[in-house]
Amino acid sequence: MAANIKGEGLFASQYSTVSFFFFDRPTEYIHCHLLIETIDQIIFSILYVCIVCVEWQYFFQNETIKQVAPAFRGVCNTEIGRIGTIAHELIHPFGLPEMYDTELGYGTGNIGGIDRFGVMANPAGNSGGDLAWPGHVGAWTRLQLGWVDPIIIDTDGTFEIRPVEQHPDIYKITKGFADKEYLLIENRQPIAGDFDEKFFSPGGIVIYHVDENIWDIYTDGGSVGNYPRGGPFLNGWPGNGKHYPVAILQADGLYELEQGINGGQTADIWNKPSQVLGPGNGEKIATAANNYPNTDSYSFGVINPTGITIRNFQTEPGTNIMTFQVCGMDGGDCPKDGPPDTIAPSKAPPKVLTIAPTKTPTKIPTEIPVPDAIKPPTKTPTKMPTKTPTKIPTPAATPTLTTPTAIIITSEDSSATTTSNIMVSTTFVVVVVAWSMQLLLLIA
Repeated sequence: MAANIKGEGLFASQYSTVSFFFFDRPTEYIHCHLLIETIDQIIFSILYVCIVCVEWQYFFQNETIKQVAPAFRGVCNTEIGRIGTIAHELIHPFGLPEMYDTELGYGTGNIGGIDRFGVMANPAGNSGGDLAWPGHVGAWTRLQLGWVDPIIIDTDGTFEIRPVEQHPDIYKITKGFADKEYLLIENRQPIAGDFDEKFFSPGGIVIYHVDENIWDIYTDGGSVGNYPRGGPFLNGWPGNGKHYPVAILQADGLYELEQGINGGQTADIWNKPSQVLGPGNGEKIATAANNYPNTDSYSFGVINPTGITIRNFQTEPGTNIMTFQVCGMDGGDCPKDGPPDTIAPSKAPPKVLTIAPTKTPTKIPTEIPVPDAIKPPTKTPTKMPTKTPTKIPTPAATPTLTTPTAIIITSEDSSATTTSNIMVSTTFVVVVVAWSMQLLLLIA
């Protein structure tokens, strides 16, 4: 059975029509070798090549066979193939190149390029080599396959982005960049049950710097791949014009993908409010510390700062949806940094309760406070009475001093009970004042 599909993507001219053949012919019709005879005869797979024998040429009516996604593993193996290899090989006929570093030669077991961030680089994703967990294709491959229509960012603002595993959300920034050069932004999450389940936890935003002009300059022996590598570890960079056509802007700034040190890690992802991807200083030779990665345009080795800043990466509470802020699109400065958004606690703090006393005080205060002594007048009266009083004033009845009952005052929150002697002190003062008035009348 055969199916013809039009090739799409950047390299579609190489594959004007793609013919898919699904077959169940006996495996003995393929003579398998580890040697390559002619390019028109080889069937590519992820690791091995096979020679197409006369029987196959007759079966396909002498058509050139360029690609195969084998149902079995390895070379003439009868063990069932795994989805990672099949997905990788079936995407190539649509005109899409390898996303690993085709120069290789690291000697570390890593493959460079975008490595574990895309099936077209590493068909085992971040699974540790398990081809049953290939992860997803990278943002650029997804765009070339026509699976998404990117959302263009051309003004400052805060943007929401859902996981690309479940939604066609990819943002694209072209402003300030050369023709065929741009940034792509996607949200990758380790979602349970998805092929990205083993993606770098806790997930976050992946930012790609794409420069398709590279493929107009560099080729790898006539084929196209994700090379040449570039970074601050190379002399003359970035002015030497060497960089991946599809590069991951790694948040840690270490350029370990390009050097084959690892296949990617959590530190490469943008998922913290404190992380900032801003413009560089336009230098052609990397000397400034903490200047890379940045949002400068570097196509053809011409370094032009775009002035764009991407920052304030946050996860919306209780979801795997993320937000990020873009500023500097209009040539102005970004707003002053403020504290990151505060997430309300999911539970109110427990209320502290006070326990009221269980018993009433059993004793009344036994001592009455003595007020301060009344001071005598500071001046002697200047005149004596001119007349002797005809009547002796009747002294006022001496008030009887009684011991008042103590008043218990309880605070509003019942946190304590106190005994007050306010009434006792007030009564004593009134009595003293009355005696003083009688004394003054007698003198007068």
